[in-house]
Amino acid sequence: MSRRPRSRGLQRQVPYENQASSNRCYSREQPWPGPVKHTAAPSPGITGAIRNVGEAMGLLAAVLIPVVLFFWFAFCLTVWAWLQTIFCLCQLQFIRATIWFSIGSGMLFWWMGTDVSWDEWVRGSAVIVGMGALATFARFCSKRKAMQAVPTMPVWIPPKPSANDNRLVTFSLHAKRES
Repeated sequence: MSRRPRSRGLQRQVPYENQASSNRCYSREQPWPGPVKHTAAPSPGITGAIRNVGEAMGLLAAVLIPVVLFFWFAFCLTVWAWLQTIFCLCQLQFIRATIWFSIGSGMLFWWMGTDVSWDEWVRGSAVIVGMGALATFARFCSKRKAMQAVPTMPVWIPPKPSANDNRLVTFSLHAKRES
């Protein structure tokens, strides 16, 4: 009994014997006898229907996805603006808080469909931001007034000169008698 030696690495590729020369499938060994014949006949009517539904869904998705994303980002901006308003007020950043408040208010006006024009919103926002600037200025003035009441640096007192007489100090274990 002769055994075929196993070779390691790449083996010579052998084409299938029963395939045409233009349609060759290369493999190390031929694991099955040949190409599988189609058992079911193709139905051309179904393919066209699927293609039409797929194209319609693609067009629908191309329109719906940007619309949904627009409203999602508008909602996220509204929530973010109001959260930033609260955070900036907690940090005593009044100008930033009023800017975020103006953005959040404008988004709420837009969501509720109130009849506020762009010019009215800009004027109202300018007034609100101006009030925030005044609040920041008032905080600065009160902080400056408090800082002026407290002396910033105490008066410098020079140290006493040391008594440098260069004498040898001796200690005695005997107590001195007072006479």
